[in-house]
Amino acid sequence: MKFLFAFLLACSTLYQVHAQQFCNASLSLDGIDDYGSISQSFFANAAQRTFTIEFYVKSLGNTDPIPGIWGQYGNASYIAIFNISGIRFLYLNNGQTFSSDSTINTIGEWEHIAITGNEQTGTMSIFKNGVKIGERVHGTPDWEFINNSSRIGAILDVIGLQETYYYHGLIDDFHVNDSVLYTQNFTPPTHITANSRTRVLYDFNAINGSVIQDLSANDNDLTLHNGAQLSQDVPHPGGAGIITQEPSNQYPDFGAQATFSLMAGGQVTSQWYVNMGGGFQPLSDNAEYEGTQTTQLIIKQAKSQYNSYWYRCIVQRDLCSDTSSQVRVFVCGKITQQPVNVNAIALDTGSFTLSDSDPNAVFQWQYSNGASFVQLVPGTNYSGVNKKTLLVDKRGLGKGPHIYRCIVQSGVCTDTSSTALLFVCGTIVNQPDNVQGLPNIPCTFRINHSDPQATFQWIVRRNQKYEILNDGNGITGSKTSRISIDTARFSMNRWAFRCIITSGICTDTSAEGILFLCGSIVGQPNAPAIARPETTIQLNINHNDADARFQWQKYDTNAWVNMKDGNNVLGSKNAALFLSNITTKDHQSRYRCITNSVICNDTSREVSLTVCGSITEQPKGLSLRSGGSGTISLQHSDIHAQYQWQSSQGAGFTNLKDGAGITGVSTEVLSFSNMPLSANNRRFRCIIKTGGCSDTTDEISLTVCGTLLSNPKDKTVKLGQQTIFSIRHEDPDATFQWQILSGNAFMNLLDNQQFIGVRNDSLFILNTSRVDSGSVFRCLANSHGCIDTSKTALLRVTTDQLNSVSEEHTLSCSIYPNPVLDNLQIIGTIDDKEYRILNVLGKEMLQGILPIDGIIEVSILPRGFYILHIGSNTPKAVTFMKN
Repeated sequence: MKFLFAFLLACSTLYQVHAQQFCNASLSLDGIDDYGSISQSFFANAAQRTFTIEFYVKSLGNTDPIPGIWGQYGNASYIAIFNISGIRFLYLNNGQTFSSDSTINTIGEWEHIAITGNEQTGTMSIFKNGVKIGERVHGTPDWEFINNSSRIGAILDVIGLQETYYYHGLIDDFHVNDSVLYTQNFTPPTHITANSRTRVLYDFNAINGSVIQDLSANDNDLTLHNGAQLSQDVPHPGGAGIITQEPSNQYPDFGAQATFSLMAGGQVTSQWYVNMGGGFQPLSDNAEYEGTQTTQLIIKQAKSQYNSYWYRCIVQRDLCSDTSSQVRVFVCGKITQQPVNVNAIALDTGSFTLSDSDPNAVFQWQYSNGASFVQLVPGTNYSGVNKKTLLVDKRGLGKGPHIYRCIVQSGVCTDTSSTALLFVCGTIVNQPDNVQGLPNIPCTFRINHSDPQATFQWIVRRNQKYEILNDGNGITGSKTSRISIDTARFSMNRWAFRCIITSGICTDTSAEGILFLCGSIVGQPNAPAIARPETTIQLNINHNDADARFQWQKYDTNAWVNMKDGNNVLGSKNAALFLSNITTKDHQSRYRCITNSVICNDTSREVSLTVCGSITEQPKGLSLRSGGSGTISLQHSDIHAQYQWQSSQGAGFTNLKDGAGITGVSTEVLSFSNMPLSANNRRFRCIIKTGGCSDTTDEISLTVCGTLLSNPKDKTVKLGQQTIFSIRHEDPDATFQWQILSGNAFMNLLDNQQFIGVRNDSLFILNTSRVDSGSVFRCLANSHGCIDTSKTALLRVTTDQLNSVSEEHTLSCSIYPNPVLDNLQIIGTIDDKEYRILNVLGKEMLQGILPIDGIIEVSILPRGFYILHIGSNTPKAVTFMKN
């Protein structure tokens, strides 16, 4: 056969199959060289990961080692469905292989196979006859298509693609879809149809030449080769499945219309048949039937003889037909008159009668004393138990209740009448109703009884026991069917009234009628004086009716609106309303409560909330350099809060205004810029207004630190002489500490016989020695907590001839006398006449401007050694002694 196929290919001719069409057919493959070629790839997306491939297959025994059901290959890809120890789906893409689980294929039996790929879950599943066999990891198939590479009934060897393997068997309804049709067990379809996601569908029911038409919208037809042909061996023979909904039995009344209906898929023709005992015969429209050749058969007037008839319909679609299930019509009568109650209080006998539309109906009367119904039999008290009319002799029956009904049999139908009562004693017709009323208004309870000769006695339950009522104290009619209370008082609320009735030999007690009187509000709701955000508010109302109902309301957009629990509201229908996590938006919100007591509605007074925000973060103190900038801020829970910053420099707080380096006085952030040293220790606070409240923050201080204006300079001094190191600082209140370098660290100096002014801006060094040469000094200046460290200065001690103090600090003048008692005379030319006199500890004792006569009054100084500084920028110094 293969040699013949090769010969036919060489001659460029194809084996032609005549045009054929079947009701239902499948593709038959001989397993030798038969196959069908598909004209194009199933998917435009070569990396399609979501799909369903389903088909019916019937194996007839294969000799090829890899019987191929379908396969396709590309340049570096391979996809196939084959049968090795069971049917499986496999694809190879650039050397990586993915395979589904394998499902055993039973030879000689039709089986439904479905393979799904799910991109979302990354899984590949295989189903056999609707049952999931297995699920594996799913990769990415390559649907790249090479001409003549996609075949049904044949695949190429996965290794080398040199050998072709053929399938021996039958294939039907081959369907490919670009969605996941099955994720769990299912019932395989008997008739697969295309939808918008179908990529290819071959039902093999028709062939034109050698071509099987693709029933999807993609024109991907299948061409048969080498004698592949169609077979009428199919999984679902004939036209099974054309009828989608079967007709059902009908139960019409005598003379009424009956209709049998079915539903069928597609364009069909129908023919109804009837079997009256001699086999099914076709029907035609006449005086009895209508719609005999449609999907709906109408029996115009049902008759009793139709009870033995059977009906069915044969539906034809194209070459296929389907026969419905057989159905019957059951003609039944119905009760046209129900039995009614009979009052036999003053009679010995009574009768119950009903009617039925079926003249041949069979009757059976039943009796119940309140527990269950039993069938009646003829006897002393009953006659006509199997007739339309039942006669009852009440004598000896007792009080009752006596309840009767009738079971009616009409054909195959059974109907039950309504119940009817035989009144031997009178009965309560209407129980007393509950009475709702207002205090101080008359109210009445009534009872109706069927016996006009009955007697009445009203009783009342006020606590746990019943008491007999008598006329008097505003009560009338205590021994009649109507009792009245002239003036109801709230103390009578919930009194229970009932009546004892005597009728002949019978005594009945009525149900209770409750007297409900309206209560009133005895405690109005009150709102707290001030509420803070994120707290819970409770509003309470008190009512003297324990069963009163409540509905809280909130005023919103010019109207009162009922509140509901949720969204921070609890108890909207209770006496206590809880409002949690309130915000400043709730400020001035208005609430009230509507109460209902019996028939009365009351409205409470309104309450309004005063909600104030709160400071969530206090401002903190700020430290700045003189001329520097910075901010202090606070945080408040109310975004609508109003702010006013205030300041104080000792005389009390006053409101700030923007200006003089301060901005943001009405915001939560107060900003400073170019602040002078004089602003040091100025205190600030903020007043916040929110809702109806005013809050004041903590007070904080502004610290403004001065800066170092000049540094000490290196000095050279003659051995044994004195010298001075000086710095200048902006802050007159700054404190100082001179240090000397000792090893690798600076150490604080202490005042002693050599060092004077170690805690002043000028350091005096007396009686310098060779050891002092090379010493390094610096000064730490502290201005309101801000520490500045000066540059270092080097001391050199030499034996060369120098001025009395130092080269740099030699006075261009002289002092007289020295020692001095009262007046110290300065002699010489002096440009900078500012002077300071320090004691040996560096403490300033005198300061001022040198007079024109050059005389400084020092008589107030105690005896001792002093240092005279002349000049402010580069001070000159000399020591003198005061007697």
